[in-house]
Amino acid sequence: MRKTLDTHAAVKEWFDGLTEGRARDAYPRIQHAMHVRGTILTLFGAMQMVADPGSIEVNEVYGHACNLFWFTVDGRPYFCGYHNPHVVPGYMVLRDRNREGTELARFDDSIPAAHMFDIFLRLKPNVVLEPTAAAAPNTGTWTIRPM
Repeated sequence: MRKTLDTHAAVKEWFDGLTEGRARDAYPRIQHAMHVRGTILTLFGAMQMVADPGSIEVNEVYGHACNLFWFTVDGRPYFCGYHNPHVVPGYMVLRDRNREGTELARFDDSIPAAHMFDIFLRLKPNVVLEPTAAAAPNTGTWTIRPM
């Protein structure tokens, strides 16, 4: 079941569960994913920045929120969630449309926040990002130009 994160109280409840744990958790969920701690906060801010109002939904299991999100940008659906392969460290993934959609990006704490924001801004069809003249390659310094 999904729960819409459309109020401050709903968002705070999700973050509290992430950082403080939920009933039946041996420890807070963030301890499952120490290498994406900063990433989660940045991605949630980036989702808020581009998502259609009221479109961010979080998966719930047994009445408790999980780290799987669905949202829309100008009506187009996207999925963002924690992927925890047992062989390599987990990461956050952004996919087109749903959990099985085309992978658009992977994120962990090694990715600069500015780069994550750039990726999410590119989901908006009316935004073009151009590197600034003074920017070094792959620094995440961009000029936002409406189309």
